[in-house]
Amino acid sequence: MIIYLTIFLILLLCILVYDLGGTKQYREAHIRLILFALVLVSGLSYRLGGDGIGNMLEYKVYGNISDLSFKYLIGFQGKQPGYVLLCTLCKTITDDYFLFKLVHAIIINTAYVNAIRANVRYTFSGLMVYFILIYFNQNFQLIRESFAIAFFLLSLTSFYQNKWKKYYFYVFIAFLFHEGALFLVILPLIKYFGFNYKTIIFYFALFGLLFIYSSDILQYLSFLSTSGEITNDKYWYYFHEVDSDSNFSSISTFVFSILIPLLIIFYYKRRNINIPYLFPAIISLGIYITSAVLPIVYRFGNYVMLFNYVLITDFIFTWFSHNIKRQDYKLRIVVILFLFFTFIGLKSMFYFGNYGETRFKEYVQYYPYASVIEKYEDPEREALFKQLLSY
Repeated sequence: MIIYLTIFLILLLCILVYDLGGTKQYREAHIRLILFALVLVSGLSYRLGGDGIGNMLEYKVYGNISDLSFKYLIGFQGKQPGYVLLCTLCKTITDDYFLFKLVHAIIINTAYVNAIRANVRYTFSGLMVYFILIYFNQNFQLIRESFAIAFFLLSLTSFYQNKWKKYYFYVFIAFLFHEGALFLVILPLIKYFGFNYKTIIFYFALFGLLFIYSSDILQYLSFLSTSGEITNDKYWYYFHEVDSDSNFSSISTFVFSILIPLLIIFYYKRRNINIPYLFPAIISLGIYITSAVLPIVYRFGNYVMLFNYVLITDFIFTWFSHNIKRQDYKLRIVVILFLFFTFIGLKSMFYFGNYGETRFKEYVQYYPYASVIEKYEDPEREALFKQLLSY
């Protein structure tokens, strides 16, 4: 708890000094300090996250660089060759999983921090959003997919500048780590057609077709997953367990992931206000809506979820900074922080829900923290992992 709380307090102080206070001095130094802390906590972690523990135990099956061949790289069921290659290179240096986890922590957190620094106006509030709502899942749970997301974040500059060769190079690297990155192939096409009355009608028509044929689509995908044509053993989970009740239908999800972002997007559009991450925020909105009838689409939201969140938090900071008088500085800080942490608090309630169908809460995967230094094994977390293995 002390480690997590320390990062939280540093971020809170930076929000007060830089985002709300407008101070410029040592700003970059504090961003680097936070990046260092995020990397260190993740890189030194030990047996955190259900999938994280699984990846740690699985690490021993990989060979070293002398085993490399095309057949070897594609020979691990459900694992993309880029992920296999990285595991193999790290294992050539040491059999200790620590090195791989450290490399993972550096890549993932550097990509997120740089994306937030480049796109989000109120940088430290964006980093707080990342730390509370995204960091634990990306660093300790979605190990393979987080690599793909990192390369997508690194591709954003090329995407904004229409440098498609460079963008698709990043997408290719992302796909080498996780097959879900295929979703990124269509984003330039959506950007090309844009969002106008004709394309919106088309998107709604497509949504209607998905709604009408969603049961048939899911039935076909289920057939592929059981017939062996889809080899990843998690596809069954994606098709059936990621249901609309848990991810779409709740009032809070509808309000904070669809309604409020939609209103903010209309607000910016009507006033011709341009923000760098508006396109990925719109894509995130579309994913939330589409997942109502096709739950597997919800998985793609991991790539752009950050921008759905910061769309709201940036708006809170911007609107109230401009609409509360300068002389009411203390009132402005109280209102902004209250709304900011109310939003984060409501969005973080999932940590206190049950993990899948188990009796364990989500936060058990990450709390208490354990590092490679003392190698503490939390009894509840180990019990959760054993239950997951029995599925």
